[in-house]
Amino acid sequence: ATLTEPLASAVHVTARSVREDDDVLVIGAGPIGALVVRAAVDRGARRVFATDPVPARLELARAQGAIPVPDADPVEGVLTATEGRGVDVVVDAAGFDATWALGLRVVRPGGRIEVLGLGSPTATVDAYAVIGKEVAITGSFAWTEEDFDRALVLVAAGAIDATGWFTTLPLAEGQRAFEELVDTTERFKVVLVP
Repeated sequence: ATLTEPLASAVHVTARSVREDDDVLVIGAGPIGALVVRAAVDRGARRVFATDPVPARLELARAQGAIPVPDADPVEGVLTATEGRGVDVVVDAAGFDATWALGLRVVRPGGRIEVLGLGSPTATVDAYAVIGKEVAITGSFAWTEEDFDRALVLVAAGAIDATGWFTTLPLAEGQRAFEELVDTTERFKVVLVP
């Protein structure tokens, strides 16, 4: 149940942009990015690549069906895997200048970029790349009732492998739990129980 709302957001972003047989790159493989991977696989994407500087997060994405792309040179990794064509869809689940730039470098001409990460409140975008490649960029926020229903179906079917995602702590340790979420890349979601 804890995954349903973030999964609904992932279903929403992929329902708008991912088509059957698309190649997709998810930038940022934390819990939301990993759920975007699962939602893209569910929509019939041919290949879903994921990149993230944190190896444990790439493992989250791999468990959902992603092909990890080394963070050392994700542009080279994606372009090699797609024989220079680039991906049809980029989902930026991080939202920083560097991730916007990465998305524009690996999306194919006429491709689509969906941004749902809010890593930075402002971003600098290479307008020449957007126009020259005729890229459609769309922001994604929240979900619809239909997206939530689809997320419930996926959760009920056991389609999400959430092994290792959650740490359960007593409510009294809430402050420590949030501090640890900020200070570590190894903890993904914390469930506080009374």
